[in-house]
Amino acid sequence: MGISRITGLNYSCLERLLTTVDRGSFAAASEALSLTLSAVSKSVGKTEKELGIPLIERDGRSIKPTKAGLLVCSKGTELLSIAEDIMRIAEQFLEEKGNAEE
Repeated sequence: MGISRITGLNYSCLERLLTTVDRGSFAAASEALSLTLSAVSKSVGKTEKELGIPLIERDGRSIKPTKAGLLVCSKGTELLSIAEDIMRIAEQFLEEKGNAEE
């Protein structure tokens, strides 16, 4: 899989998917993220479309992850954790650079 295949995935989309799965519904995820239900639902749908696979099963007002959804969420959690580590490293170096210039 080339990098062009995953260009549509981003931090926000993964965060919305993970929160939806964690909370068990779009409504609960939208409340936790301070977003509209529509924004969360569309974001999860966009992620499913981008990957070409269903990630959640919709059952009325609740959802549950598919087998693929569970795997994507597991890796998504790891990916977001790594992204946060990278941001902390950058902040640390910026802080050190600022202190050296004083």
